[in-house]
Amino acid sequence: MPSLPLLTSDDLDLLGAAAFDADDPLAVAGDLVDAVEQGRIADKASIGHALILAAEITEQVEDLDAALLLAERTRDWWSWAGCGGC
Repeated sequence: MPSLPLLTSDDLDLLGAAAFDADDPLAVAGDLVDAVEQGRIADKASIGHALILAAEITEQVEDLDAALLLAERTRDWWSWAGCGGC
């Protein structure tokens, strides 16, 4: 089984921008969360970026409960990472 590629911060930006024109934006948000959970974010400092992008995409399709959970997960990650919300 081929391994999935690591996502760079540029990849995250492209995915985030493309999500708003996608037929299924929630699938893109899910892909971002999967990449975090599978350790496929190239720069660990970009994990918060991936999670907040997923939250924004989810919020745009009005799944507000899921968006809130993702935003809280982002906050928790930033707190754990010691970035202080960087």
